[in-house]
Amino acid sequence: MRDKDMPVSLGEKVGYGLGDMACNIVFSSVYMYLTIFYTDTFGISAGAAGVIFFVSRFIGAVTDPMMGAIVDKNQFKDGKFRPYIKWGIFPFILAIFVVFSTPSLSYTGKVIYAFFTYNFLMVVFTMISIPYGSLTSAMARDTGELTSITSVRMFFANLSSVAVAFFVPTLNQFFAARYTPAQSYQLTMLVLAVLGGVLLYVTYKTTRERITLPKNAGKAAFTDILTLFKDNRPLVVMCALFLCNFGIITIIGGASSYYVTYNMGRPDLLRWFMLLGNLPAFFIMPFLPWLALKLGKKPLLYLTTVFYMITILSIYYLPPENVALVFAVRLLAAAAACVSSGYIWALVPELIVYGEYKSGKRLSGLVYAMISFFFKIGMALGGIVLGFCLEYFRYVPNAARQSPEALNGILLLMSVMPAVILAVTIYFIKLYELDEKRYAEVLAVVVERERQLNEG
Repeated sequence: MRDKDMPVSLGEKVGYGLGDMACNIVFSSVYMYLTIFYTDTFGISAGAAGVIFFVSRFIGAVTDPMMGAIVDKNQFKDGKFRPYIKWGIFPFILAIFVVFSTPSLSYTGKVIYAFFTYNFLMVVFTMISIPYGSLTSAMARDTGELTSITSVRMFFANLSSVAVAFFVPTLNQFFAARYTPAQSYQLTMLVLAVLGGVLLYVTYKTTRERITLPKNAGKAAFTDILTLFKDNRPLVVMCALFLCNFGIITIIGGASSYYVTYNMGRPDLLRWFMLLGNLPAFFIMPFLPWLALKLGKKPLLYLTTVFYMITILSIYYLPPENVALVFAVRLLAAAAACVSSGYIWALVPELIVYGEYKSGKRLSGLVYAMISFFFKIGMALGGIVLGFCLEYFRYVPNAARQSPEALNGILLLMSVMPAVILAVTIYFIKLYELDEKRYAEVLAVVVERERQLNEG
């Protein structure tokens, strides 16, 4: 039960948010730079990169729920979730380093190396991210408090995206003056990986687990994942929302480097373009609890998703040489995206409570594993769409100029394709049934049940 005399302090929320900053260093580096690193630095075709991303998700289909089951079954002296964060620090640094390394191999050897190192990174990410995400459910479960924690978390997640978007090109240029392009990429990512490791340790030291399982609570089992899919409809809907949102993020994030470099013809502006994709979060996320309170869950998601769809679609009609106009629209689209993509994280602990209401078991790890699996599927599908579209429209790596066909393909990836996915997202928002009133009723039942179990 939650100890009401031990509220979540701002310092603890910041400590938790720094963990998301560390995890997002991996996520942002992958979706912003890994495709173009594979094609233009390591020498792998865009199609091969897309296949690697897609096939790797089937491995995630096993590792994600497996990790969720492990987390739900075990309890350690320093917590149920926090120990995994500490244990994952060194593998985290190593995985980023090897993914952005370029050993001298044959083409087939490069593809094999990329496949295994990418999957090593994804397994390490799973080892950290599932316990980290599940930790929220042990910190609080009041909707307002969860939204507050999430707003701080998303603030730091976006701060890391800014760091990756702005400082990767900057550090790359710094190291490129002294080393080869491949070495400069590796050193740049190593700097970010070490920073991420330090932040993970801070998260481990500063966070606390308040909500513990009742003594007589049901034990988790791997097969509970089938029960979750069958009985927890809000979770199924949320999985679809995560799949769509992260597919969009991956497509736009990956296509941005190509769009700025070739459609705009301004590779010198890439860091600023990437920066604008995350800048609005610093001004909007602190107000997310207030927005959610005033508008409600579904109206907030509807409003921001529709606005995001309109602004991202308008990029198709903008003259790419008009830098000011493109940047203005980029800023507006990012403002909507940070709310529509960020707020759904605040709803994940509610899905855990609803699952406990339906099954009598608190399956924090498995719930977050399902969310993790579907947002990785979204990333994979986004990656394969990006890779195959570049191949289909005849993109030529490192060409001084691209063909009109290739430029149009890049433009479609930046605008029309994400807009279509956003239209699908609106449909899934409509299906989400766990509104404020219903969640309050569910939480009351769960709290009373836990009280009886603790007294029994």
